[in-house]
Amino acid sequence: RLLALAAVAAVALPVATPALAIHFDGALMRPDPFVVLVVTGHYPALTWVVFAIAGLGIGRLALRSARVQLLLVTVGAGLAVLAYGGSALVEAAVPAPPPGWEFILSTTPHEGSPFEVGGSGGFAIAVIGLCLRIAALLPAVLVPLETVGQLALTVYAVHIVVIDLVAPEGDLIADDGAYVAFVVVTVVLCVLWTRTLGRGPLERALGAVAGRASDLAPRGSRG
Repeated sequence: RLLALAAVAAVALPVATPALAIHFDGALMRPDPFVVLVVTGHYPALTWVVFAIAGLGIGRLALRSARVQLLLVTVGAGLAVLAYGGSALVEAAVPAPPPGWEFILSTTPHEGSPFEVGGSGGFAIAVIGLCLRIAALLPAVLVPLETVGQLALTVYAVHIVVIDLVAPEGDLIADDGAYVAFVVVTVVLCVLWTRTLGRGPLERALGAVAGRASDLAPRGSRG
């Protein structure tokens, strides 16, 4: 059900988000933080929640099964080809699309269009399946990457801070050497951290909050 919901959301939400953004931009006198987060921001949650739904659905599959792993690779690759290829075919057939259709047909990275969400989402699904298959066949090869995955939230937060420190004006870092250095340092630090301290700091904090929330008993009605 979650995967079916993700498929529907991948088509509907990327189309609805810009329409809602236009509405709120005209209706609000000043930006509302919640509206910016959900609708009008650079990465509106209303669009990107599609990936969260798909991830929850995939997480409920029998991921240790070789059949499921190969199915993820096949379906993900097929979805990516269908989305990216479909966009290219439509753009070739309709060189001058009607106003508004440029966004819908776009496959620019992080654009949030239906074709881009489907293409990048399919690619991600295929990579997940491929990594699971490699991990099953050659588990020792992926140990360094496994440690990064165990600290995924911390690594993501730290890399945002590092980028802001290195390129405070928001410029892209085009130096391949800096990228390679960051990846190598990240992997080494994650291996050392997991071997000595276990879970990452943000993972511990999130786990503590989630644990307290799960311990709260629902309050029954009094009568």
